[in-house]
Amino acid sequence: MDKITQPEGSKKEKWIIGRGMGSGSGRRCGYGHKGAKNRSGRGKGYGSGFEGGQTKLFRRLPKIRGWRNQDVNPVRVAEVKLGQLNVIPAGTDVTIEVLRTYDLAKKTDQAYKILGTGEITVSLNFKKAKATKSAVDAIKNAGGTIEILEKKPLEKKAKKTASK
Repeated sequence: MDKITQPEGSKKEKWIIGRGMGSGSGRRCGYGHKGAKNRSGRGKGYGSGFEGGQTKLFRRLPKIRGWRNQDVNPVRVAEVKLGQLNVIPAGTDVTIEVLRTYDLAKKTDQAYKILGTGEITVSLNFKKAKATKSAVDAIKNAGGTIEILEKKPLEKKAKKTASK
């Protein structure tokens, strides 16, 4: 074990610079005279987005103008087709938690909407659901019930009266 050595040239020693003229790499420390290559903070390629003298991509593209809705907490809605609901036993009260147990909704989904695609053969009771008209008709024809989650209308702000 004491005779094991590293292969020749496998470990390169660090080149120590800037320790005076006697060290062999003093004065300009290997960076040459002036210019961008001599400056601190230049990085590889003279800064971010450098393309060898060609105009940078972010300069070539137009500015993105206007207002964009940064919806911080969007309500995630799981879309469930009628044909997928046949795996749930008849007479079950269907909520978002029940859909999660049957892998029909993700953990992040907060509500669910039933789409009219496919056919439903079991009678189910849906609580707090969104649904298309064709889905509501199909659920009622199968003998089930549905409690539609109503969208609350936004209250209009009262107009300010000018008082002088």
